[in-house]
Amino acid sequence: MARGYFHAVQFVRHPAVPLYTPEPDVIHDIFGHGIHLTSPAIADIYRLSGQAAARVNSPEALEVISHVYWFTLECGLVAEHGVPKAFGAALLSSYGEIGRSVRQIRELDVSDVMRTGYEISEYQPVLFCAHSLGHMTDTLGGFLETLDDDAVPRPCREAGQASSGNSAGPGWRSRRFTYPPPIKETLPSA
Repeated sequence: MARGYFHAVQFVRHPAVPLYTPEPDVIHDIFGHGIHLTSPAIADIYRLSGQAAARVNSPEALEVISHVYWFTLECGLVAEHGVPKAFGAALLSSYGEIGRSVRQIRELDVSDVMRTGYEISEYQPVLFCAHSLGHMTDTLGGFLETLDDDAVPRPCREAGQASSGNSAGPGWRSRRFTYPPPIKETLPSA
């Protein structure tokens, strides 16, 4: 990804798991990531993710990148007129994940993302929502461009887990936007 390449798999998920599969398949790669890669701004976030991963050496920094990637490009939401819409590739390629209505939706904040755990083999109980595509690209771009091993929050380096927002450093916390109406969870019924 650092050099602008995205490798896609060539197989389709097993028919026994049509609603969600934790391993990528051509549906996930084409209808999830492929849609993102048609936008130069979003494709740049993929490139910055790859460059950040290539730049860091510590497992803790890679874990931080993993969390940010998972909760935005895989399982992120973007608000449209205050209503969260599926954005992440894992959401776009999973009818089961899109139709799930019992979950917590939080405002996109990289500091919060870094300390939120996830399990790729299950539906996500927590999702993060950006106010707009611009909000997502600005927040992620600034974070990924400046991340290095020394910038990983201290508790993250010591404990191998993400830290609280105050130690994340300047530029990692997205600006607080206020806009009407507030983000509401409204997902299609199955």
